[in-house]
Amino acid sequence: LGEASTVSWCYPDRAVARIGLGQYQAAIADCDLLLKISSEDAAVHYLRGIALERAHNSHQAQKEFALSRNMGSSMRWDLPAGNDR
Repeated sequence: LGEASTVSWCYPDRAVARIGLGQYQAAIADCDLLLKISSEDAAVHYLRGIALERAHNSHQAQKEFALSRNMGSSMRWDLPAGNDR
Protein backbone atom coordinates (compact mmCIF):
# COMPACT_ATOMS: atom_id res chain seq x y z
CA LEU A 1 0.00 0.00 0.00
CA GLY A 2 1.15 3.51 -0.77
CA GLU A 3 1.16 6.32 1.78
CA ALA A 4 -2.02 7.93 0.44
CA SER A 5 -3.81 4.58 0.52
CA THR A 6 -2.70 3.94 4.11
CA VAL A 7 -3.78 7.42 5.19
CA SER A 8 -7.18 7.11 3.52
CA TRP A 9 -7.71 3.73 5.15
CA CYS A 10 -6.60 4.54 8.73
CA TYR A 11 -7.37 8.21 9.32
CA PRO A 12 -11.19 8.08 9.21
CA ASP A 13 -11.16 5.57 12.08
CA ARG A 14 -8.64 7.67 13.96
CA ALA A 15 -10.76 10.80 13.45
CA VAL A 16 -13.82 8.98 14.83
CA ALA A 17 -11.80 7.83 17.85
CA ARG A 18 -10.52 11.35 18.43
CA ILE A 19 -14.04 12.74 18.34
CA GLY A 20 -15.02 10.17 20.95
CA LEU A 21 -12.11 11.32 23.12
CA GLY A 22 -13.03 14.98 22.76
CA GLN A 23 -9.93 15.68 20.64
CA TYR A 24 -11.84 17.69 18.08
CA GLN A 25 -8.97 19.74 16.65
CA ALA A 26 -6.96 16.55 16.08
CA ALA A 27 -9.98 14.96 14.36
CA ILE A 28 -10.34 18.04 12.16
CA ALA A 29 -6.63 17.81 11.26
CA ASP A 30 -7.08 14.15 10.27
CA CYS A 31 -10.02 15.11 8.05
CA ASP A 32 -8.03 17.96 6.51
CA LEU A 33 -5.28 15.52 5.56
CA LEU A 34 -7.83 13.14 4.04
CA LEU A 35 -9.40 15.97 2.06
CA LYS A 36 -5.99 16.84 0.59
CA ILE A 37 -5.94 13.31 -0.82
CA SER A 38 -9.57 13.28 -1.97
CA SER A 39 -11.53 16.52 -1.68
CA GLU A 40 -14.66 14.84 -3.06
CA ASP A 41 -15.11 12.39 -0.19
CA ALA A 42 -18.59 13.08 1.23
CA ALA A 43 -17.97 10.92 4.29
CA VAL A 44 -14.91 12.93 5.28
CA HIS A 45 -16.77 16.22 4.89
CA TYR A 46 -19.53 14.83 7.10
CA LEU A 47 -17.05 13.59 9.70
CA ARG A 48 -15.26 16.96 9.65
CA GLY A 49 -18.64 18.62 10.20
CA ILE A 50 -19.25 16.52 13.29
CA ALA A 51 -15.84 17.42 14.72
CA LEU A 52 -16.41 21.11 13.99
CA GLU A 53 -19.86 21.00 15.57
CA ARG A 54 -18.49 19.36 18.71
CA ALA A 55 -15.74 22.02 18.77
CA HIS A 56 -18.50 24.66 18.88
CA ASN A 57 -17.94 25.87 15.31
CA SER A 58 -21.51 25.38 14.18
CA HIS A 59 -21.30 27.73 11.19
CA GLN A 60 -18.39 25.88 9.58
CA ALA A 61 -19.92 22.52 10.53
CA GLN A 62 -23.08 23.38 8.58
CA LYS A 63 -20.93 24.17 5.53
CA GLU A 64 -19.31 20.74 5.77
CA PHE A 65 -22.69 19.00 6.15
CA ALA A 66 -23.97 20.88 3.10
CA LEU A 67 -20.91 19.84 1.05
CA SER A 68 -21.49 16.25 2.08
CA ARG A 69 -25.18 16.40 1.12
CA ASN A 70 -24.37 18.07 -2.21
CA MET A 71 -22.08 15.14 -2.97
CA GLY A 72 -25.02 12.81 -2.53
CA SER A 73 -24.42 11.69 1.03
CA SER A 74 -27.28 10.88 3.35
CA MET A 75 -24.98 9.90 6.21
CA ARG A 76 -26.03 9.80 9.81
CA TRP A 77 -23.19 8.45 11.90
CA ASP A 78 -23.82 7.45 15.45
CA LEU A 79 -20.66 8.70 17.10
CA PRO A 80 -19.77 8.68 20.79
CA ALA A 81 -20.94 11.76 22.66
CA GLY A 82 -17.39 12.97 23.15
CA ASN A 83 -15.59 14.46 26.06
CA ASP A 84 -16.53 18.15 26.14
CA ARG A 85 -14.08 19.76 28.51
